[in-house]
Amino acid sequence: MNTDILKERYLARPSRCPYCSSTLIEAEPIDAEGDTAWSGVTCRKCGKTWTDIYRLVDVKFADEK
Repeated sequence: MNTDILKERYLARPSRCPYCSSTLIEAEPIDAEGDTAWSGVTCRKCGKTWTDIYRLVDVKFADEK
């Protein structure tokens, strides 16, 4: 399947596997460097794997309302 379609499908519903639509997905602990973080993800139903990529876009301080 086209990776652009898989990305679009997963970003629209990140709680589901982009390959089989199962909700049985498991994320590994998050690793980070600089303003980017990532986590390996595995679907327990179909066995496919991918990497979630996160980017720091904002910060909220504890004393902010």
